[in-house]
Amino acid sequence: MCEPLSVGVHACQRANIQPGSTVAILGSGPIGLVCAMVAKAFGARKVVMSDVREERLTFAKKVVADSVVLIKNDIDVVQQLKDSVDKEIDATIECSGFESSMKSALAITKSGGVVCCVGLHDSTMNLPLMDANVREVDIKGIFRYRNTYPICIALIESGKVDIKELITHRFKLDEVEEAFEMARTGKDAIK
Repeated sequence: MCEPLSVGVHACQRANIQPGSTVAILGSGPIGLVCAMVAKAFGARKVVMSDVREERLTFAKKVVADSVVLIKNDIDVVQQLKDSVDKEIDATIECSGFESSMKSALAITKSGGVVCCVGLHDSTMNLPLMDANVREVDIKGIFRYRNTYPICIALIESGKVDIKELITHRFKLDEVEEAFEMARTGKDAIK
C-alpha cells in the first residue's frame, strides 16, 4: 500500500501542504483518498473532497474528509466548494483528470495558491489560464511519485496515516474472477 500512498505524498509535497492549510481534493477515488490522508498528516486543518459518486463521498467523509461536495449537473460546483470551507483554499489537488474538474480547481484556489494535477484523463484541456496567471495560481503536475517510500513508511509507522482503512475487500485466490470484476466495476470498493 506504499505505492498509492506515495502518489499522495508526492502530490502534497508538490502542492506545498503545510500545517494550517485548507485543501480541496477533487476526485474521491483511491488516489484522492490517499492525497487527503497525507494532507491531514502534513497538518492540513481542513480537507474538502468532491466527486460525482455519492458512495465515494460517504466513504471519504467517514475516513478523512472534513466536508464533501457531490457534483451534480445542476449545482454551482465552484460556489459549493468555496462554501464548504471557512477560509480560502490554499491548495487544490485535482485527481479526476477531467477538464471540468480542472477548471473548478483553478477557480476555487486562492490567489497565490497551488493547483496540483494528479488525475490523468483528458489529454487536452481548454483552461482559463489568464485568470490563473493574473491571480498567480501555480499549476503543478505530477506523474506518480519519486523518492517517497521513506516518508510513506514513516507516516504508516507513526500512525499518522492508517492505510488499512482503504482496504475494503479481501479475496481468496480461488475468487480471482470476482476480485477482478469488483476492481473493474469499482462497485463499493476502494482497494
